[in-house]
Amino acid sequence: CAITRAPFGEGTGPIWMDNLQCSGRETRLDECAFNGWGVHSCDHSGDAGAICATDIFSPPTTPQLIGSSTTSLSLEWEAPPSLPAGVTGLQFRVNYEALETPFRRQKFMRVDLADNKTTYNTTITGLSRSTEYAVQVRAEVRYQFCNRYLFSNYSEALTVSTNKTIRSSSIQVRLVPPDPRIPFMGRLEVFYNDTWGTVCDDFFSSDDARVACGM
Repeated sequence: CAITRAPFGEGTGPIWMDNLQCSGRETRLDECAFNGWGVHSCDHSGDAGAICATDIFSPPTTPQLIGSSTTSLSLEWEAPPSLPAGVTGLQFRVNYEALETPFRRQKFMRVDLADNKTTYNTTITGLSRSTEYAVQVRAEVRYQFCNRYLFSNYSEALTVSTNKTIRSSSIQVRLVPPDPRIPFMGRLEVFYNDTWGTVCDDFFSSDDARVACGM
């Protein structure tokens, strides 16, 4: 999740990157378009930050088949063992795709945090007869500092068939947190030319944060 206007504190030293424009498919920030090293129109009040979801919580367990028919699959999985403080909403995204045909769908399942459940289940309907599907689940949380859902990695895939079970950079980046107890969020800094510097938040987007969090 992209954070702007230095809510995690202002940095010191150089501002290395400005007008960062990533597509989200890059593997390093220096693969994204930007003004050039040290070329900026910012001060440190515009230091960008990020919340890296994959550092917050682990993925759900591999889904298990608990029932099936010729056109449906019923699945069960366990939620991540712990969620961070500040989570205000939780949903699961169930991704399922046929292995031999160009068919891929997703199902969303929003849950009530007050239930304090650890195991969840759902039924996928409208499937083709005698067809193998790969099914994965990921958890998505809404966090108090972010207006969009943050997500874990997907679980390991379960491969099942309707009505039958088959088988189960050259640069460095860091987050400088406002509190060492929450290392998954903070001011985004880049190590370049033997010096740590910040990233300006001009046009800083979720795609830019996704690339930074993947490094």
